[in-house]
Amino acid sequence: MAKGHMPDGSDHAGHRQRVKERFLREGLEKFTPREILELILFYAIPQGDVNPVADALLDTFGTLNAVLSADLPSLQRVRGVGGHTALLLSLFLPVFRYYHVANMGDSIVLDSATKAGQYVQSLFLGCQRERFYLICLNSRAGVLRCVQFDQGTASEIAVPPRLLVEAILSSNATQVIFAHNHPGGLCKPSLDDELFTRRMMVTLTPLDIPVIDHIVVSDAGFYSFHKEGRMEDIKKDVQIRIASAPAFYRYD
Repeated sequence: MAKGHMPDGSDHAGHRQRVKERFLREGLEKFTPREILELILFYAIPQGDVNPVADALLDTFGTLNAVLSADLPSLQRVRGVGGHTALLLSLFLPVFRYYHVANMGDSIVLDSATKAGQYVQSLFLGCQRERFYLICLNSRAGVLRCVQFDQGTASEIAVPPRLLVEAILSSNATQVIFAHNHPGGLCKPSLDDELFTRRMMVTLTPLDIPVIDHIVVSDAGFYSFHKEGRMEDIKKDVQIRIASAPAFYRYD
């Protein structure tokens, strides 16, 4: 089928029905990205030819994954995409993230860096902007609460330590994991990532709430400070700093 061309002229309703029936018979495995978009758009644009909109979305973003990862303002800048269509397209990845996390069960235990990394990766599926999560755990490494902090730009986010401490204390957490992503980049932590981890360990050590890991996620995988031995190095350094600090600093 030629790009943007209906095979039977004005028979849009018949074409829609045939695409839906094909999906019911075959699933999505043999659909092209454009055909998948077309099927989705049927439910946002109730009448007419949706092929030009599907073409415009792929021309703008390049891939189906990029379309489904795009934010609302970017989607609405595409010709033919209104608010209703943009909302539908932007709903797929959050629903999938919710499904993926819920599929892990109600009692999620992150008692290894591998389990924690896999859990954290599911939180960032499709995220194109940097996001930060605080994961509050009980003494058995069970997840009590997972708190998402405001998204920043595509490359940075600032998380106020006061808000982190408030969230940790209100959750009755006995240990915590930090996690953030590097959209479109490497999962190797930056110097700022390490400095942030140090500052939060200094803040939380007097409260007897250990930071057991800081996980950085990218499309290439994840980096665990704990797995790479960095948490132990930072912990030793923090203990030395706190031990040599004035009494008022140590909350004595």
